[in-house]
Amino acid sequence: MRSSSIFLYSLVFIFSLLVPLQCVTPTDNVSADIINKTCETCAQKTSSNYSYDFCYSSLAAVPVSHATDLAGLGLIALELALENATNTFWIISGMLTKNESDLRCSSCLESCMELYLEMNIKLEESIGEYMSGKKHDAIYLWVSEIMQATNKCEAGFKEESNESPLTRENNTLNQLCGIIMCIIDLTSSDLNSWS
Repeated sequence: MRSSSIFLYSLVFIFSLLVPLQCVTPTDNVSADIINKTCETCAQKTSSNYSYDFCYSSLAAVPVSHATDLAGLGLIALELALENATNTFWIISGMLTKNESDLRCSSCLESCMELYLEMNIKLEESIGEYMSGKKHDAIYLWVSEIMQATNKCEAGFKEESNESPLTRENNTLNQLCGIIMCIIDLTSSDLNSWS
């Protein structure tokens, strides 16, 4: 239990270092509830698989999110997606090591592990691109590919008539990618009336 709280505090510290200073603005310049407004706007703009509650609880759980702007929330969502993808990679590795699955399920897990390794690389590159302030077209494409990869991982189990042990992780990453894509859309458009 103590190691998980140390991990959480370490993660918060890392997030605070990774959010560029230009993304953090004084609280008097930020809407009183930027997270709520962002999640509400994204819920209205996106498909039915988007969850306002998931968006709000994910972003609000990171303390620095209460003192940042829309661009900072995008970076936080990218970091959360990377954390999820990394954790899922290690979950799969643990399942394979413990031989918790039959041979067919093992091949599905191995395929998912390869996909999650690629997702980690794309997310790390996305964070670098996002922090550089360049156009976000490449990030949008990579995040879209990550969403397709989570669906491919899930479909692999169904093709073998197995129940996926990664449904929760795949859904979580899909939701985080939805948040990232929505924030990219919002930051790319004219936000004078939004903020």
